[in-house]
Amino acid sequence: MKQTNISVAMATFNGERYIREQIMSILTCLSSADELIISDDGSTDETLSIIQKICAVDERVKLFYGPKSGVVRNFENALNHCTGKYIFLSDQDDVWHENKVKVVLPKLEKYLLVCHNANIFNQETGEIEGDTQSRIGCHKTVFKNIIKNSFIGCCMAFRRELLNVALPFPPPEQIHIHDWWLGLLALKYGNVYFEKNCLINYRIHNSNTLGFKKTNFRFKIKKRINMLKVLQKIKKQEVL
Repeated sequence: MKQTNISVAMATFNGERYIREQIMSILTCLSSADELIISDDGSTDETLSIIQKICAVDERVKLFYGPKSGVVRNFENALNHCTGKYIFLSDQDDVWHENKVKVVLPKLEKYLLVCHNANIFNQETGEIEGDTQSRIGCHKTVFKNIIKNSFIGCCMAFRRELLNVALPFPPPEQIHIHDWWLGLLALKYGNVYFEKNCLINYRIHNSNTLGFKKTNFRFKIKKRINMLKVLQKIKKQEVL
């Protein structure tokens, strides 16, 4: 299979409200040699119909059917179909800025993973409510990111070598969410760059799968212990 330069991995589920705007913003950033890989986890609204219509007119968009096992496994399915040298993650409901790829791509020549900033766009009010890095920080060690995760998937891009240690994903109950797992592995085996420019509008709304939702203290402690355990089991490999 001929390798594309950039693969964008997107996981969808009942995202009809924003999916077309998001896809169009992504395609504007890509060249004819790139691809948008979409894994749909069993949408029951018009999401699949919208994606299929775009696939029919743009061969860069490729639709696959997910395992119907939640967001972590759905993203894993998308990543398994990516062929690019560089991989960008995308949610189904944000909007990419036109300069996103141009800003991030040069950094990936030097860094294993790049995590950029994003405007926090409140869909209900129509206002920008700050930025993600101000909200969660940019922690540059594994330990600090176990305490407080700095990685938001829709802001992340990495070299495909990272998948050598990241896939297959451990069970979701062990790693909780894929972006945290990928970020920690990049810190452990390579290097990470936090880009200060806001390169997407990160949309928050009533239907967000994760967003900035709060969890109880006991669960926070449990998921950090689980993440440490599984991280320690991974044998060191050369990924650079």
